[in-house]
Amino acid sequence: MNKRFNPETNPVFARIIDNIESSLECSKFSEYESIIDIDTWENIKQKMTHNTKLAESGFGFCITNFYEFGDFKRLIVINMENCNRAEFNERETGAIILHELGHLLNFPELITEQNFLYCYTNAIPYNKVLDQEIKSKNQMSMEIYADSYANLNGYGIELMSTFEKQNIMFEQKIGYFEERVASINKKEFFEGNIMPINKNGW
Repeated sequence: MNKRFNPETNPVFARIIDNIESSLECSKFSEYESIIDIDTWENIKQKMTHNTKLAESGFGFCITNFYEFGDFKRLIVINMENCNRAEFNERETGAIILHELGHLLNFPELITEQNFLYCYTNAIPYNKVLDQEIKSKNQMSMEIYADSYANLNGYGIELMSTFEKQNIMFEQKIGYFEERVASINKKEFFEGNIMPINKNGW
């Protein structure tokens, strides 16, 4: 992964990334590793002010549509201030990184959302309840597939620890908490795809 921050000013974070890269046995990671950027929120927030609420209400996030230098970047952003406030150990921070890698490398097949535009275009009656149910199923699938990637690589216990700390520290609670914990404990592993580049708005 391409470190966008200065490793000398954040050596612990750099070491966690190096440890993951040296031990992660995943063909998709090997293929995409060189085109995945990773940064701290503290280092990049001036470029991503529209992501402030997301970044400051948790420990990390990823996007595939960070447009920079004529290209869309696959970018993982970790809020190290929040990780430090939560007194994360190195494996808990690693679990967050692996979960975000899971979003990028282990993306599920989603159900087509039955939103108003889709229904209008396809001459289907719009059903708000059905639309919300499909959205919820898709969101849960994305989280469970990302959790599965971290769990498959040996960070399931640490990931669940980060869930507990998220729920204690922030108003924004972990979505689908019970389902996700149950899936990790059952060691359910799911094989997904590479997250597509979303060019909406460009």
